[in-house]
Amino acid sequence: MSMFRSLGAVARILSGVLVLGVASTACLLWRYQGLLVYPASFPSGSRTVVDTPESFGMPYEEVTLTTPDGEQVRCFVILQRTPSDKERAAGLSGVGDDTARRRPTIVFFHANAGNVGHRLPIAAVFYRRFGANVVMLSYRGYGLSTGTPSERGIRIDAQTLMDWIHGHPVLRSTHLVVYGQSLGGAVAVDIASRPSNKIAAVVLENTFLSIPELIPHVLPPARLFTFLCREIWPTGALIRTLRMPVLFLSGRQDQLVPPSHMDILYERCPSKNKVFKAFGDGSHNDTCVKPGYFEEISNFLLRYIVPLPPRPSSPTLPLSPLDAPDSSHSELRRRNQQQQQQREREPSSTGSVVASSSASIMSGATSPSLIDAAEISPASPPHGAAAAAAGDESDGEGTGSDWVEMSMTDAVPPESAKGREPGTAASAGEVKAGAGGLAPKDTVKKMLEEEAERAKGKTTGGKL
Repeated sequence: MSMFRSLGAVARILSGVLVLGVASTACLLWRYQGLLVYPASFPSGSRTVVDTPESFGMPYEEVTLTTPDGEQVRCFVILQRTPSDKERAAGLSGVGDDTARRRPTIVFFHANAGNVGHRLPIAAVFYRRFGANVVMLSYRGYGLSTGTPSERGIRIDAQTLMDWIHGHPVLRSTHLVVYGQSLGGAVAVDIASRPSNKIAAVVLENTFLSIPELIPHVLPPARLFTFLCREIWPTGALIRTLRMPVLFLSGRQDQLVPPSHMDILYERCPSKNKVFKAFGDGSHNDTCVKPGYFEEISNFLLRYIVPLPPRPSSPTLPLSPLDAPDSSHSELRRRNQQQQQQREREPSSTGSVVASSSASIMSGATSPSLIDAAEISPASPPHGAAAAAAGDESDGEGTGSDWVEMSMTDAVPPESAKGREPGTAASAGEVKAGAGGLAPKDTVKKMLEEEAERAKGKTTGGKL
């Protein structure tokens, strides 16, 4: 009898421990989900040290936008410009002539950790190789932007940027492509789902269906408590509204977002011009460095964006509905437009002409760009079971290439990179770190040298 009493006591203790563990998990999910979803201070220094496009030889302007709820969010605006002979000889570039009006604009929404400076190597490819304008948003609570990140807040930040773009004298007449990695993909889909934003195409990399559907994978003990999620990001629902061309880039070894999420997003997307590209050895953090990654994007844009007729300059578009009060949004939008007009009348220190060691590499060669493409390359075929149903949505394999070897992070630079001065070269170990390396300037230099060779006609296949 005493043995049964002992077993009963053990069972009660174990039950108590189990209940305590379950309750603790629920409490942690409720209280700390903001830190789990938005680790904006990780890695160390991400809120205080932000590299700039100047470090990668790109002329830029840093713009601070005031959101309807009073936050100050930072943006990098990197516009195409044809430099004069004198500027080219001096290795200088400038910002904002008619060249920018003829080029597409890639609106870059970054992933959930680090800051926009960590994504500049990718922006350099879009700017240098694709010849596109690039606009990068630093969400509230990230980098040097004020506030605390949340789904509602980041949605407001992104829409504030889009309203500013639609009022910009150059960007408002360009074709807009939203590009997002992981969390940034959720932001991109949210923006593209609003017709007033006039998005021409969407590029998604390793994006999830929703936070509640992601929780069981990244935090299994909390699978019973997904109803406690305040952060939702319903990408799986919003993707059903997208009719414009959409490119899905999926790392099949993704340890954070199950690849099945990207499969389902592709299946649900109703666009007749959707393309799926799987990278068999791509993980969550290094898909963007896999051979053929940028070729897929260039093929996609060449097929669906370059053939479009020029977008007419139009007056500022009506606001899309947001949770913020309309009157506040309109007033702050008017103020941001006035600030932009003031910047146009006065020389900008941050957006001034900058010296570029990388730009000198391109001197004497025409920079390859989307707008100058002589022919349109086919995009890669649809993926999986949807391929048969997709019919003629794509008609050929993209041309893969290992033309660039650079490292980027969705989450963490390596320990050895912490404290390194922005823009300085990383060690070989950092470059090969995959899940954590930041692309150093010498890597971008190598990339631009190879692109100069492409421009001279010494290489073929997938060239812009």
